[in-house]
Amino acid sequence: MRIDYSISNEHAEKFISLLVLGVLYSIEKSNIYR
Repeated sequence: MRIDYSISNEHAEKFISLLVLGVLYSIEKSNIYR
């Protein structure tokens, strides 16, 4: 259980970081168009 939880936790952190990067990228892209 602990090992599975730690693995899923790592995937969640990676997913969140990728999501944040995607949001920041889209914001910068929209600012360029403005």
